[in-house]
Amino acid sequence: YPGTYGSFSVGVYNGGGYHALENNAEKNVEMRLSVRPLGEKLPGLQVSYSGIYGTGNIPESPMMNFSMVFLSYEAQWFMLSAQYFTGEGNQGGSLIYYRSNSQGGLDMLSDTHAGYSGFCEMKIPHTKLALFGRYDVFKTDVTAIEHRNIIGGISYRFTKKSKLLLDYDQATTTESGESSITGIAEIALEVHF
Repeated sequence: YPGTYGSFSVGVYNGGGYHALENNAEKNVEMRLSVRPLGEKLPGLQVSYSGIYGTGNIPESPMMNFSMVFLSYEAQWFMLSAQYFTGEGNQGGSLIYYRSNSQGGLDMLSDTHAGYSGFCEMKIPHTKLALFGRYDVFKTDVTAIEHRNIIGGISYRFTKKSKLLLDYDQATTTESGESSITGIAEIALEVHF
């Protein structure tokens, strides 16, 4: 994000976001604060906090919050980033569970979750090629869902900001003690104009 020493953004949004119709009248508050601690001497180093507070996008409006800390460093030949997040519920309203209450009914509660991710891109000197990799972990507490992703690939820059990517993504999902592994090979074209 531009800014010698950082930047920030705050917004109030419909619960469905750009990819879904709004299913309740609630609004979500989203914010980001990014700081470059050594802005003029090391502009590639940035620390960010992002947060979302609101409800899931279903008629029952379950509680949803999300907090993330993100660290990134970008230099001429490589880029590194790492993030850690924690939260309760999700935007789609699907991370919920039910618990019996004292009146004999059921209370709908949002499941808590946490995870982390790391990414690295290494440019190969004197070529237009770069190697990249990513590792992600996401875990819920009560519903016992766990996702792990490993992504690796190579890119070819054919203009300053446009590139062709080839990667492989392997995802391992565990729900209710059952694990499944899927793999996807992908070719993507990113055009910047």
